[in-house]
Amino acid sequence: MRTGSSARLLFDADIRFMKGAYIDVKGRNQEGVFGCICLNLFEGQMDVENQVHHFAPGINRRGLFWTTPIPPESVRVIPDAGIASMDVTNLKLRDFYNVPNGLRGGQSAPVTVSLHVKWSGIKQRVRICDRVDTFDGQFIEHRPTLEWSAQQTGFTFVSDPAPWSRSTFGIIGYEHNGRYLKRVETGNGADWLLL
Repeated sequence: MRTGSSARLLFDADIRFMKGAYIDVKGRNQEGVFGCICLNLFEGQMDVENQVHHFAPGINRRGLFWTTPIPPESVRVIPDAGIASMDVTNLKLRDFYNVPNGLRGGQSAPVTVSLHVKWSGIKQRVRICDRVDTFDGQFIEHRPTLEWSAQQTGFTFVSDPAPWSRSTFGIIGYEHNGRYLKRVETGNGADWLLL
């Protein structure tokens, strides 16, 4: 039901994307681009009692959180410069209304979301190497900006422009793990080879 009224809402967001090679549930090598998207709207303070919308892909039957395929052309990465962007238009998600309901797979309604995220500005560079769990990554920390909108029956949301957004943490980088990281013996001990 459209009432014609408007109000300012607070939001928080957890936006990520993964682009590259992976191994699917059948053990096959694949390549793809996936977005991990969680957008939450609040009336008043940002807590679950005041949450009015929770936009996400949901949780699939294998337990994968808030992740959905996105078009390869929707992401751009220049890691050495510390720049990345994600532009998605008319992405079909679900509105679970609040996070606890979404975690339970409760009632939801369709929603269409468009968003623009930009990661830029280098705060620091970090390398993380876990030799036990075969993980190696090089990361750049910075603060991203986000501008987004959502539409569903009876409701439309449009965020403030991206320069007005505030973020607490952002990171881009390369990582290799599992089958894509091989341990090799060198003259100075074990080292890692990125495949």
